[in-house]
Amino acid sequence: MGIVHQQAREEIFTSNKERFLANIKASLSGYIAEKIKLNTTSDGCASDFKHAMQLAHNMVWRLGMGPKHLGDFYAVPEQNLSEKIKEELNEETEQILQACLKETEVLLRQEIVLLDRFASVLK
Repeated sequence: MGIVHQQAREEIFTSNKERFLANIKASLSGYIAEKIKLNTTSDGCASDFKHAMQLAHNMVWRLGMGPKHLGDFYAVPEQNLSEKIKEELNEETEQILQACLKETEVLLRQEIVLLDRFASVLK
């Protein structure tokens, strides 16, 4: 059983793309650590997934931080957005999540000794 804590909101005045990506990676790290160490995953990652997906979604849909589209698509009435645009925005969100997942897995595998040390402390 684990929990991921982000930096206190009182300490953050603005966020940039790098901070969002770092928070997504932190949220996905428990899921990846379970896969690496236990060869399975549990329902403990549910809130972490929710947080990671909300961040990635907001990066693309609200903040123009996706790889292709720019703008706040919530400012446009939903009926004015084509299904193609919605699909592309959702694909960009998934691309961010998958890239963060891969980068975090590579890092945790490289730092397996450190991962084991943290896991032993948390037991």
